[in-house]
Amino acid sequence: MEEKTERFTTQFNNFISENPHYGWLIIAAGLGFLCVGYILRWKWVLNPEGRTRSVVLYEALGEETMRIIMIVCTGLVTLMGIIFFWLGETDSAATQKNTDNTNTSINTEINQ
Repeated sequence: MEEKTERFTTQFNNFISENPHYGWLIIAAGLGFLCVGYILRWKWVLNPEGRTRSVVLYEALGEETMRIIMIVCTGLVTLMGIIFFWLGETDSAATQKNTDNTNTSINTEINQ
């Protein structure tokens, strides 16, 4: 079991190293999940116990205001993560296209 976990971790690290823009997608998915939790009023998402800052904000603002603020914050960061993923993906595609064009030019010059 430990070997499978280590192999998966290595494959995942290699994938993220080769495609760093997917990190934004992972962040967006996690925060999107929390945003859905705030919208659907999941108790484990709304419960502020154990985090001092959350408790202070929760007591100062109240549950409903805190919930709305967190929906807006997690929604915005989720949207930003998706946008950064898309920008990173298009940048990777453009870089790959430029690399292919450069390699073709070099091969053409060498063959002449």
